[in-house]
Amino acid sequence: MLMRFLRTDECMSNFDESKVNRQRDGKFGFKSAGKPAASLSSFDEGLYNEYVEKFSENEDLIEEYSGSTDPSVRRAVAESLYLVDEYERDEVVDELLKGGNIEDLKPLCDYNKYAHHVVCSGDPGARKRALGVTFYPSKVIGGLSQEELRYLAIYNDYLTEDDYDYLFTNGNEKVRESAAFSDKITDQLRTKYIGKERDESVRYSLACSVSENIRVGFANSPDSVLRRAAATCNNPAVHEHLKNDPDEFVRESVARQTKDLSIHQELSDDPSSNVRSGVALKTSDQKLLEKLANDESKDVRRNVEINREVRGL
Repeated sequence: MLMRFLRTDECMSNFDESKVNRQRDGKFGFKSAGKPAASLSSFDEGLYNEYVEKFSENEDLIEEYSGSTDPSVRRAVAESLYLVDEYERDEVVDELLKGGNIEDLKPLCDYNKYAHHVVCSGDPGARKRALGVTFYPSKVIGGLSQEELRYLAIYNDYLTEDDYDYLFTNGNEKVRESAAFSDKITDQLRTKYIGKERDESVRYSLACSVSENIRVGFANSPDSVLRRAAATCNNPAVHEHLKNDPDEFVRESVARQTKDLSIHQELSDDPSSNVRSGVALKTSDQKLLEKLANDESKDVRRNVEINREVRGL
């Protein structure tokens, strides 16, 4: 797999002079920013609303004020970006980003296309928000921090199969686990990554996220992690098959998932306190709860209390 890294011309610079200098070709030119009604160092909602209204009445003003340093005006420009001719929006965005404080430009993060500009801006807070909506995650994924990769994996809807390959070969298991929770991965890809994943926690997350008709098949797997995932199915036959599994965590998963009283009765005598804790948390049978309320394990007794509290008993 090819590793993708940021090109210096993609994100190392927030501003492309060639775009602004298009005025030499007669294509586009920025006017000097007019003065806002007041010079403020912090956001003013009244001023912001005033300029949003102005821009809605005269869209040419948006370009004129794109170089403003006033935070209220800058945010109004960003909010009104949709009014600008689509062929000129990139230039307006670049001019806005020259102004400094990216916090003024939060509306840009709500535009999938222009969120990429914010991702490349370098401001950590705005960058993180923009990562969730950018249309172009592939252009930046190679230069993101571990935390940013986790955020991207969970929230971005535009990741490609190559992007997921990149995430699932990341050395940080937290990044891989975040990717495993994404609801955008197909069962085919999940199955592919399950076979390659060495970390049990990530493998379990992947296995639990595939469709139940595939998960049921894990009940006969030699991998106890996959059998544990199979036990999370709402399938009585699977629970019956796995109730005596040699792995205590598989039996615990059965105890927490099944509604079968006979299985709960059998597992209430399991030598593993983890399994008995699962029964104590799940069963609705009062006799079993009374029995487990006197269990030698404090974890089992605590789960009885939690169960009773939840059921109002």
